[in-house]
Amino acid sequence: MAGYMVAKKVKPHTTEADMVGNGDGCPSHDYSLDYVDLFELSIPGNVFGITNDPTIRSEVNESLRMITAAVKSAYSKVKGGREKKGTGHKDLERENETIIDELKKWREDYKNLKEEKEKLYSEMLITLKEKDEEISNLNKMNKELEKYIDCLERKQSFQNHGKDVSQVSKKSRTLNTFMSRAKVALWFMKSFGLELKGITAMEQNTGTIHSLHVDDCQNFDSLFNEDKEKIEQVLFLLDKFCVGDSFYHELTMITDGLPKSYLVKQRRSQLNDISNVIPTPGEADGAQISFTEMLKTRIQEFVKLHDEVDWSKEKIQIKISGDGAKITRNSSFILLSFSLLQNRKDVMSASGNHTFAIIKGSENYETLKDSFSTNFEEINNLIEVSEITINNTKYGLEFFLGGDYKFLLIMLGMKGATSNYACLWCKIHKEHRWQMDKDLDYYNSHPLQRTLEEVINIYGK
Repeated sequence: MAGYMVAKKVKPHTTEADMVGNGDGCPSHDYSLDYVDLFELSIPGNVFGITNDPTIRSEVNESLRMITAAVKSAYSKVKGGREKKGTGHKDLERENETIIDELKKWREDYKNLKEEKEKLYSEMLITLKEKDEEISNLNKMNKELEKYIDCLERKQSFQNHGKDVSQVSKKSRTLNTFMSRAKVALWFMKSFGLELKGITAMEQNTGTIHSLHVDDCQNFDSLFNEDKEKIEQVLFLLDKFCVGDSFYHELTMITDGLPKSYLVKQRRSQLNDISNVIPTPGEADGAQISFTEMLKTRIQEFVKLHDEVDWSKEKIQIKISGDGAKITRNSSFILLSFSLLQNRKDVMSASGNHTFAIIKGSENYETLKDSFSTNFEEINNLIEVSEITINNTKYGLEFFLGGDYKFLLIMLGMKGATSNYACLWCKIHKEHRWQMDKDLDYYNSHPLQRTLEEVINIYGK
C-alpha cells in the first residue's frame, strides 16, 4: 500500500513541473483526473488505494459519478441553492485547510506509534501471564472443590429415604431437613455473588406451597406454632436443669432435629424483655422487679374496678409483707410482696398478694438489708412523698408493714421471739408476759411503751 502510486491521466502538453504540483500537496489544474483519482487523493497518508485493474477502476469510477450526480441534483433543489453554490468554493478551501491541520496533528500524536505498540505488547504479555496463573489457581481450586463434594456425598446422602412430605404429620421436621440439604447442595452460589435466603417449594401430591427460609435469616416469630412450642419446651428444660447455652449448641451440632441454639436465645431474650426481671444486689442469689412500676399497674387495675370511689379524697392503703420459706433441708427463700388493703376480698389470697422480690438465703438482718436494699429504697421514697402519679393523676398512699413475727422482728432490728424483750409494742420482760391482771394502757404507756424513736434507734444499731 505504501508504495502505491495513483494513476494519472496527463494531457499531452503537461510538463514535469506541472506533475510536481502547486506546493500544497495537491496536483496542478493541468491534470486530467477521474472520480477514482480524486477519491484516492483524499485518503490521508495514502494508507490504502484502489487497484490498478482498469475494469474495477472503471466500475468504481462509474459508481462515484452516479453518487456525485445524485448529490448535485439534491443540492440544486434546495432553496437558495444558487447562492450556496457560489460560496461553496471558499467553504471547501476552509474545510481543506482544517483537514490538513488535523492530519498534521494526527501525525504528531502518532509519531511514537512504534513505542506505543511495544508498550501495549509488553502489557499484553503480562496480562497473559497473569491469566495463566489465575487459570492454574482455579484448576487447583476446582480439584479441592471436587474433593469436598465427594466428601459431602460420602458423608450425607441428599436423597430422601423416608416418607413424602405430604404423608407426614409434622411437616416442619421434613421441611427443615430438606432445607439443610438444599443449602449444602447449593454451595456454589457464592461463586456467583449470590446468597441463599429462601426457597419456595410445592408439594407434588397436594399442591401446597411452602416458603422456606435458611437458618441464618430465621427468627422465632416466623416459625410454625409447633416449632415455637418445641423451642419453649427446650428453654424450660435448659433453665430447670441449669444447662448452659454452650453445651446445648454443641449438642445441636451432632444431633439432628433439635431447635437451633440461637432461636432458643431469641426466645429467652423475648421473655426477659417482657418480665423485666433483674438480679438483686448483695451476695445472695435473687431476682426482683421494679416495685414502683408493679404498684402502678396494680393500682391502675384496682381503680378501674372501683371507679365509684373518689380517690382524690381517699388514700390507697398498701401493706408490705415478707416471709421466709424453707424449701429443702439445705435451702430457704425470702419473699417480699405487697397487697392493697381496700381490696378486702383478695387481701389474704394469693391473687391479692404480689411478689416483687425473692432471694435464696437465710432469713436474717444482714441478708434483708443487702439483698432488698433497692426495694426498700423505692418503698421509702414513696413513703416520704405519700403519693404516686399514674397517667397524670395523683393518688395518695399509706403504707403498712406486715409479715410473720420473725420477719417483723428482723425489720425492727430486734432479736428473736425467745429473747427477753421480744414484744414489738412494749418493753415487757418475757417472764412477766403471763400476767393477765394488767390492762392495755399499762403496756401502752410510759415506761413500758415502745416509741417510734426507740424503734428507729434499735434499727440503726
